[in-house]
Amino acid sequence: MPMLRLGSLSIVAALAFVVLPFDEEDEHIDVRDVAAQAKIGLVQAIDLALKAQPGSAVEAELEGEVEDGKTEIFYEVMVVGTDRGLFEVKLDCVTGAVFEAARATDPDELEELAVFEVLLSNSKRTLKQLVEAADAIVKGQAVSAQLEDDHGAPSCEVTFVHARYRIEVEVEARGGLIRELELSNGDDDEDADDED
Repeated sequence: MPMLRLGSLSIVAALAFVVLPFDEEDEHIDVRDVAAQAKIGLVQAIDLALKAQPGSAVEAELEGEVEDGKTEIFYEVMVVGTDRGLFEVKLDCVTGAVFEAARATDPDELEELAVFEVLLSNSKRTLKQLVEAADAIVKGQAVSAQLEDDHGAPSCEVTFVHARYRIEVEVEARGGLIRELELSNGDDDEDADDED
């Protein structure tokens, strides 16, 4: 059984792999299958998105989608703009070129705007800084990060991939402390986590 040790934290996971190229229901590709194709990292994608759309990043994710038989792999970064609007910035994961920067119009995304504004006002660290804090202790490639409300306190969930493993790290958004690590091999029933 593989074991990842981080100070007093230990994470154990069983070996049981199921590899699916994409989820047939919504045609999203498992990020573990495409992460190696990204030539820029999540932190760089956040920086580039903020140059295209000034504000505060609240979500960033490497995504793979199949549409009309064509596979697209890109970063999507959600930004609360300086004008307090919510923007979706999409970047090429190889070159970093921005190919879409648009104000969010989806009602569900707009409902999240008020939550993101509260989280940002209570966070002392940026999304980029929180990804960097998690990256300092996890061996893997950061593929997503999102500010979240953890029982009234701002936190950030950063997801990494390493081989066929998915590592989720919860970082406290005020002090940048790691609160929880979860290691999985993709089968939700086989997850193992360790809280500190």
